[in-house]
Parts: sequence; structure tokens; C-alpha cells
Amino acid sequence: MRSDMELSSSDALAMRARRVALRILCGIGVVAGTALNTAQSTTPVQVGNQIAGTFGDASGHSGQSHLVYAANARVWWLFTLTSAADTHGGTTHLVKAYHSSAADLATSTWTAAADSPVPSACGGCFMGSGRALGIAYINNAPTDVVHAEIAIASDGGNGLTGHIRATVTATSITWGTWGYHDEPAAIWTLPRAVTLGVSTGKDIHSAGPILQQEVDANARRSNSPDTGATWTNAFSNVSVIDNSMINASNSLTFASLANNAMLAVYDNGGGQSPCYNCGGIGVPEPSLSNLNYKKSNPDGSWPSVVIGSQGLGDGVVFTSDATIDQNDWALVPVSPTTIYVFRQRAPGTGVDAALYDAAANTWSTPAATPPSFGAGQAAKGGAGLFGATDGTAIWLFVVNIDAANSILYSKYDGSAWTPWTAVPGTGSGTHTRGFISGFPVAASGQIGLIWTEGTNPYTVFTTSLPTATAPSTPTATLIVAPDSITPGQSATLTWNTTNATTVTLDQGIGSVGASGTRIVSPSTTTTYTLTATNSAGTATSAGTITVNPPPCTFTLDATGTTPGAAATSGTVGVTASAGSCTWTATSNAPTWLTVSAGSSGTGNGTVSYSVAANLTTTPRTGTLTIAGQTFTVTQAG
Repeated sequence: MRSDMELSSSDALAMRARRVALRILCGIGVVAGTALNTAQSTTPVQVGNQIAGTFGDASGHSGQSHLVYAANARVWWLFTLTSAADTHGGTTHLVKAYHSSAADLATSTWTAAADSPVPSACGGCFMGSGRALGIAYINNAPTDVVHAEIAIASDGGNGLTGHIRATVTATSITWGTWGYHDEPAAIWTLPRAVTLGVSTGKDIHSAGPILQQEVDANARRSNSPDTGATWTNAFSNVSVIDNSMINASNSLTFASLANNAMLAVYDNGGGQSPCYNCGGIGVPEPSLSNLNYKKSNPDGSWPSVVIGSQGLGDGVVFTSDATIDQNDWALVPVSPTTIYVFRQRAPGTGVDAALYDAAANTWSTPAATPPSFGAGQAAKGGAGLFGATDGTAIWLFVVNIDAANSILYSKYDGSAWTPWTAVPGTGSGTHTRGFISGFPVAASGQIGLIWTEGTNPYTVFTTSLPTATAPSTPTATLIVAPDSITPGQSATLTWNTTNATTVTLDQGIGSVGASGTRIVSPSTTTTYTLTATNSAGTATSAGTITVNPPPCTFTLDATGTTPGAAATSGTVGVTASAGSCTWTATSNAPTWLTVSAGSSGTGNGTVSYSVAANLTTTPRTGTLTIAGQTFTVTQAG
């Protein structure tokens, strides 16, 4: 895509018109329809009082949740932006934080927590919508870690991306400090479309159009993984992974692959431009016609196309195009090897599916695809398509076009999909709902859901859908054999887990299978910890391999001496195999052969001995035992 700084005045006006249209879309009204006759068992819970302000997308893109479950604190946390904290050019570009009162999202109440620190000022910059925020959660048991990233920009000025880390408990949040990427001036896109992802090795991946002037598909990776109590806030250079778009790429998501690699799926910007800076005819924003994708390098770093090359990523996800809203698709990673993409079927009559083949880096249509909508059901355009998984099953959610704007869901159990059904508590009354999202992993026996409601100002609501069976707490067993070695020797780690969605070994090993073996050769005594995690909790097992020093060996610089009959003395040099080796020196003939110095030592040393005069004419023999070695003294008579 050509740089917006190079657009003609008419092109720039057209782009701004498209952005105005996108802002209007955030406040689109309800479409009339027939309400579902659905029994209600819960009532959605309102968070605060119109906390979104004018941000109709305060709940985020369907593939970039602002809602997380803190597995160790066992509560939910919500992070969002609001127009009330987005002064143009001001210093109030804050991330707002809220926590639930308990693990059951359907019945919890919400409490405001501390806002993020104020980021650096950025000229006339502003965030502009809720999708200028990206959130990622990491379970560093016993610590719950959250990463947040915002994008602030102003047309004709620089674009600023800020990243911050926080830790949360059941009732409080501790924010770190902001780190920044400052991109030179351009005409920037709305929404800012910030996205975060976490690899299997806990590297943080960041994506969004504001990271680079081309406002296309841009990505970067943290310089270090977040695996402990602290983390260094620093990222790689930005890679333009795809600049083939006619318009901007305004929705991006990540999926973690095996061995710390990553997959990015993103809005194709309305179509592929035939050449740089020559325009092209595509679908207008806020629509897309297909989804593009890019696989990272094997080490998790991102390749980059040549700026201005109109380089495509690795291809398109779906074999046929469909004009849909940028928000109406979802990436659902069931595991690092089973990844789906779903999109609404224009005009909201169904849902298309694609299944990723990581080995071939291609997509295909899965054997079972989501069902068609029933009578009185259709997906509301622009309101989102959200997907979640428990590591086996998949749940999809859309907003219906009925008067209630009920939230419909269908579940895939690995073989078949259930009919679309209203989430309990969402099928009555008259509502204007949009931007359905949630936590993409089943947690505490439920799927957490979030959306905005109203027509400006907007309110944020949450509820949950119980999973059919709550996942069992994982188990973990680690055995080391042998548990004692010497330097240079090896030991075998053997492990087994159950009910885990992620399994890791520390000491730099990272993500592993549910069971397996691994040969290790530590140079010092080392404890290895196996961690098995799912939404129900975490189990650990540890094993220590003791590395013993090698056995001590000693040599003497001589094996004996033959002094004359007269009294005399001498020394024997001791050489030890290690400086920590201890030794002693004794005589078996103490009446005439004695150790005068060096009766004990550590490492190398010297033993001094004395020989008394032999007053007879008969030779005699005595020995010194030095460090287990024999030194023989044969004295003449």
C-alpha cells in the first residue's frame, strides 16, 4: 500500500470519508426482527456506568479480547478505553481497569481498579476508538500478568505505540512503565487496530497499522519472553509482513504455533493493489473481501516485505472472497497445531470456516462447518464474530438481528455443530448490542463474554455461557533418573500430565507435549519444574538432579627415598585432581619416621618428613601414607 502521506487531496478526502463511515458504524442501531422465545436464567451484568463514552467498540475486536481470566487470582479483569480519557493532544490517554467480585462472571459485580499511568504526550494525537487497545494475558504462576498496548496518532503527525505490563491480584493491579515505538508522520487509519499475542515460549507479539507509515499489516516481537516476576519492555524492529492492501489493514490477530513460532491473520484491506501508488479497486472500508495470513520465521521473528513492493504475506485464507465488516471474523487456536478461522457469510446468513495446516502453511475447508441460522436468526453485520475453545471444543458467538439483539452461539464438539441458540439471559427485551467479544479460552467452567450496548454513550456488559463440563484440574508428574550425576554425565527427564492445555518445562526448555522424555546434562545441581495448565488451574512437579564433583585423585612427585644412616629430612609434593580435594599424611613407623609438616591439606600441597638416625647396622623400611598413596623410606644401617 502506498504511504498516505503521498495521497492526493481527493484521495485523502475519500479516506477520511471512509473513516467517518467507520465511526458511524460503531453507533449503528438495531435491525428489526422476531425475538427468540428463549428461557432466561441469568441477566447480563453492566460494568460501571456508560464507561465506554462514545467508543462503541470499547469491548475490542472479536479477535482481540479486552476481557481476561486471572487463573491464579480466580477473578475476571476487564481493560478498556473510553472517550472520556482520550483528549486530542492531551495526556489522558488512559487504559481503564475493572475486576470482577468472583470467578462466576454471570453473577459477579464489577469494581474499578487503578488506571494505567499517563503515557507520553503525542502532539494532537488521540486513540479514537476502543480498538486502539490490545490486551494479552500470561499465567506466570503464581503471578497473573497482563500486557496492554495502545496506539495514539494524529493525521500529519507521528504515530505513537505504547506498551505496558501489569500484574493483577483478586482486587488490585500494579502497573509497570510505558515503552514506546514512535513512527514518523503519516495519514493514519481508524480504528488503530492494536493486537497482542503470546507465543508458546511466552514471547509477546504486537501488531497494528500504526506501527509503520504504510498502515498495512505490521508486526514485531519482544526481545525477551515474559516467564517470571519481571520483564524487560523492549521489542524488535517493526516488520511489514504484508503491504498488498488497497486500503489499511484494520483488524489483526495472532495464533501461537509449536516451537515458539507464530501465525498472523489479518484484514486484506479490501483487496490486493496491483502496484505501488497506483490505487486499485477494492471494497471500501470498513469492509474486507478476504483475510490474508503470514507465518513467522521458525524462531518466532517476523520476515518483512520490501516497502512499496505490494508484497503479499503467505496468501489468503479463503478460496473465495466475501465482502464483510472488518470485525466479523474470528481466529480460534484450539491448539498450536489445530487452528481455525471463521467469518460471517455475507449478508450474515451463515458462517464460513477454514482450517490451517501448519506443516504446509495452507488453509482448507474443514469436514464440519458451522450450521446455517434458523428461522428469525441472522448475524448482525459489524457486531462481530467471537470464538472460544477449551482445547477440544469450539464455541462461536454472533449478535442476532432480532429486537433483543440476542447473542447466538453454536458449539463444535470435534465431530458436529449444535444449532444456533441464544445465550441464556440475552433473548428478551429490546437492545442495541455490538462488538461481541470475550476471553478466547474456557475458564472456570464458562465462556466469558463482553459487548457494548446503546447508541452513544455506550455501556459495557458481560455474561458467561457455562461449558457442558468444567475441565478437571490438571495433573503433572516429573521423574528424573538418575537423580545424581557427575559433570559430563546425562540424566533423563520423564513426565506425564493430564487435562492440560499447555505444558512447559523450565530451565530454558519451554513448551512440551503432554508426556515425553528429554535427556539433559546440567553442569551444576539443577531443579527442573514441570507446569501443566488449563482454565481450571495449574499443577506443577519438580525434580532435582544433583551434580556431584568427580572423585578426587592424587599423585605424589616421588614414590620413595633411600637415605643414609644419618638423621635427615625431606619433602613430598602432592598433586590433587581438584582444588577442593582434601588429604592427610601419616607414618607407619612414627618412632623414627615422622611427618613434620603438611599432615593434611586441600588441593595441591607439600608434606615434610623427618628421618631419625639409624644407630644399628641393619637397614630399616617405613612408609608414609599421603593422600592414600604410599611413599617408602628405606634407611641404610
